[in-house]
Amino acid sequence: MFSLWLTLLGRSAGHAILHVNLVVDRGTVSQRRANVTVAEAAAIWAPYDVEVRADGCAPSDHAITLNVAFAGHHGAATQDGTVGSIEFASDTPRPNVSLYAADIHESVEAMLGAATRAWPDVQRDDVEGRALGRALAHEIGHYLLRTREHARSGLMRANQPIPTLIERDRRRFSLSPSEIARLDALHASSVDRSIALTARVTSDRISSQSNPPRRVRKGAGTTSYD
Repeated sequence: MFSLWLTLLGRSAGHAILHVNLVVDRGTVSQRRANVTVAEAAAIWAPYDVEVRADGCAPSDHAITLNVAFAGHHGAATQDGTVGSIEFASDTPRPNVSLYAADIHESVEAMLGAATRAWPDVQRDDVEGRALGRALAHEIGHYLLRTREHARSGLMRANQPIPTLIERDRRRFSLSPSEIARLDALHASSVDRSIALTARVTSDRISSQSNPPRRVRKGAGTTSYD
């Protein structure tokens, strides 16, 4: 296990700094792939004044902690094609994120063919870590935006084609103007708000991917997360 720092900086003077401590259990995933995953999530959130750091700093008294676990395959409670999920209690996100490394591996191989089996470890870490990082950024979005809802496009879209998940260009993984406004409204008032957010997060595991009112069909060459 290792700890990472996510610092949400106010978008204007006077806004609170919201610290989110990511406690990562990388399971059998290599250290390098875990690092690539976090770096990709950091790059996606950077334009919104969200800074992800892995510098081993001591936790802040006002930190929100998110637990991130690299697992193999998604469980029975999540839909086929899912590569990441976050727990929910009703419509409230819990601070527990799962990333399904084996499902990403199989999806990439199914899309690009058996030639991927000959990839050196560094190349596999880069490609699959990039996809996992985008899934992680999506789950962080659910937590920071305090919603299980999905968007039609951008970072908070439920389904993403495999080529989009692994391409170098990350411009498709952005927040909409309304999501940016929601981010500001939820996290810009005071440091005390971060304590309240942590206190409200309780209850049982429910993957946001298994939201009963919404059935998401997996298309060819696509995968989903939430």
